[in-house]
Amino acid sequence: MIGIICDTGTDVPSVIAERENVEVVQLKVVMDDLILKDGVEENFPKIIKYMETGFPKTTLPTFLEVKEKIVSLIDRGMKEIIGFNLSHELSGTHNLFRLVAEEIRKEYEEVKIEIIDTLSVSIGCANYIIHAMELIDKGEMYEDIIKKIKHMIPEKSKVFFTIPTLKFLKAGGRIGKVSGTIADVFNLKPIISVGKDGIYYTAAKARGLKKAYKKVKDMAYAVIKSNKAKVVGIAWTGQSPETLQEVEQIKNDLGEMGISNYYSEHINSTLLVNTGLDLIGISVLVE
Repeated sequence: MIGIICDTGTDVPSVIAERENVEVVQLKVVMDDLILKDGVEENFPKIIKYMETGFPKTTLPTFLEVKEKIVSLIDRGMKEIIGFNLSHELSGTHNLFRLVAEEIRKEYEEVKIEIIDTLSVSIGCANYIIHAMELIDKGEMYEDIIKKIKHMIPEKSKVFFTIPTLKFLKAGGRIGKVSGTIADVFNLKPIISVGKDGIYYTAAKARGLKKAYKKVKDMAYAVIKSNKAKVVGIAWTGQSPETLQEVEQIKNDLGEMGISNYYSEHINSTLLVNTGLDLIGISVLVE
């Protein structure tokens, strides 16, 4: 069996994360002297409360934490491992995984390990992991899977999302090529995507959050209608009725378009602290 190692910044859905051949390394949220591990649902209320007046920070897992997860896969008999990370332009996790992989190769000569930079974020990354798992389940060879996934990056996984405010992206230094000054003045909400270089950019703008949600849907649906979609991801933050209603509407729309292979996830806390509440995002993996 081929193993998969990834980080919580990929927002891989629980149905994949819980598979026997998958290990997920937790990033961390830092609030003053308190450090919380990513992916723990009970931590969300504390983080959201802190965000009312402050700006939580994020930090990487340790070298040892990444290594222990990989060794766990090896101990369970997986000698071929593929790693997935969010874009190196958005986090240092990819470089950390790469350094750990170098040590693993020296210590375990029989193990093959490849670390892939998805040049995406959140559900945009998860799409590649889901597809890799499908290829593994079909019994495809390790080298062929890596070749197919790398051939898809960055073109085949499209992600679009919008957020009410850019202040958290600014505070976290993740603003990329997204301009926030005009948006703040005129209530323009950016529809953000990730470019071929793995950096955020403004794909479109809409006046007001409701229109921005519609624009996210329109752009994602246009990709679906003009391509053969392999998998679609839906992401959101918070539990406001308006946000949850939008998520349900997206599911209904996908059903009407004949798309059944989709998943929906509340994004992990290390991404939440860089986006804030009421995010809506859609990712599409196309052939």
